Amino acid sequence: MNMTSRMVQTLRLLTLSLLVGTFVVSCNKDDDNDTPSSDVVQVATADAELSTFVKAVQKAELTSTLNGAGPFTVFAPTNAAFTASGINVDSVSKDDLKEILLTHVLNSKKLAADLDSGTVSTANNKTLAVSVSGGSVFINGTVKVTTADVQASNGVIHKIDRVITLPTKSITALLAANTDYSTLTELLDETGLKDTLSTGTFTLLAPSNTAFEAYYATINPDTLTAAQKRSILLQHTVPGVFYTSSFKAGSLNSAWSGHPLTVGVDGTNISFKTATDSTGAKIVSASSNWAATNGVVHGVDKVLK
Repeated sequence: MNMTSRMVQTLRLLTLSLLVGTFVVSCNKDDDNDTPSSDVVQVATADAELSTFVKAVQKAELTSTLNGAGPFTVFAPTNAAFTASGINVDSVSKDDLKEILLTHVLNSKKLAADLDSGTVSTANNKTLAVSVSGGSVFINGTVKVTTADVQASNGVIHKIDRVITLPTKSITALLAANTDYSTLTELLDETGLKDTLSTGTFTLLAPSNTAFEAYYATINPDTLTAAQKRSILLQHTVPGVFYTSSFKAGSLNSAWSGHPLTVGVDGTNISFKTATDSTGAKIVSASSNWAATNGVVHGVDKVLK
């Protein structure tokens, strides 16, 4: 090989090395750009939709906490969410705001794809019910994630359309406070199920007074034994917590052993049938997702037979 050929080959190798080096540096820069440099508070501060949330964080003196290493998952109510929930940050004490906000924080990073239907524990040791339906994520049945996976250096933010509030009443206390369900309340007391539904974790399909009136028009309630009344109520009771966004079409066990429910889901319409009741009952949307300390209540339009 003559001198000229060697020089040409050497130049080619140098050019190739430079190209490879440039490509590697470029890739490394891209990788660096994929990692956010701002923490969750900084990301929220830069988002005009979260200015009320940031104001609340500052008043609650949680900035340094959420500036920490994390990782965190923050369910951040938008400005519209605070308005819709009737919460004025200026009127809430620092301690109350801190408790409210920590209910919106998980001490781990959960992308939307990582959230399954079930429960999660918050930074202040509260329990939230998560349900995934139609590709959307809901918290406690009615709070919807509107913008998911806003990345931060120490976690992720999910924007939500309501402020998350925790229930303060049991299933039976909720019913007792609503005169439209006085017949059901009386039956729970009469059958001894009041104590059961005050402590265990259940989903109650609650027929209104109007639903019971229609049912009693087909049968004399005086002919029903205590055991029969109890069975009817257990047919409307489902172990576990099911918000409307949690129901799936198929079979679901009721608290009446051996008597499952057949669930139908048609868009937002959710219905229940039994082996002896092909007509069934439907959830009344305006009376659904009443969160209780030990479950959830859904008003239904008929008594299941």
